[in-house]
Amino acid sequence: MLKLPAGRSMGHGSVGSGQTYTRSQYDTIASMQLSNGLRYAKLPGVEGNSLDFLEGITPDCIGQIGFGYTAGYILKLDYTQRRLTCYKQTAARRASQDFLRGEHVVAVLDIETRRRPGNVVARVNIGGYSFLCGFDTGQQGQLYLPKAVRQALLAKKLLVPLPVYDADSLCTIRQVDFGRGVKLDLHALNVASTRNAAMDKALGYTEEPNLLTVGYAFLSQFTTIWDSEANKMYLCAPR
Repeated sequence: MLKLPAGRSMGHGSVGSGQTYTRSQYDTIASMQLSNGLRYAKLPGVEGNSLDFLEGITPDCIGQIGFGYTAGYILKLDYTQRRLTCYKQTAARRASQDFLRGEHVVAVLDIETRRRPGNVVARVNIGGYSFLCGFDTGQQGQLYLPKAVRQALLAKKLLVPLPVYDADSLCTIRQVDFGRGVKLDLHALNVASTRNAAMDKALGYTEEPNLLTVGYAFLSQFTTIWDSEANKMYLCAPR
């Protein structure tokens, strides 16, 4: 844990999975260096959050870079290479699409944002049922649906429980239709009938009865390029 001088209290916030945390603001952080050598000095107005609940998940994490750091950029996320590349959004780049150079584009998805600019969602279909799909880089994947829909997908063999689990636990989700001809099987996702009300409210997921959040099970299959300004996500074959 990183110990900082007492900051100014800014109340409380919540993460996507529902936990709350204390928000504080610090006048200046003297310096910060990323693993690639990029260094920042005298960072003003930095927010510090007490995220003790992350210690059991990733004890080496002492801070998070928020969406403000990447605002105005096209993001290329490569899980297999463990690399994030940021391309400044400009008119010239929009015309040249140089961020796609060297990539084999498999599909282009239509995306939108909700309450928060970094919260990207899409519309998908599973077995004739519409789902809101959120993208969460911090999880394997979750499927939330009413019991009647769950039973219908089980009957169609589109929801396949893993051998040692029941239908309320880990399953393979087959033929998830992302549109534009993209249908994927997502493996080892948690399936539940009960939603997290705090998460739904925080992220603006309150209107849709069926919710899919995709994480590693989806993102590890592609290099994904996120262009939230153009409302597009490019799926590229991994290198």
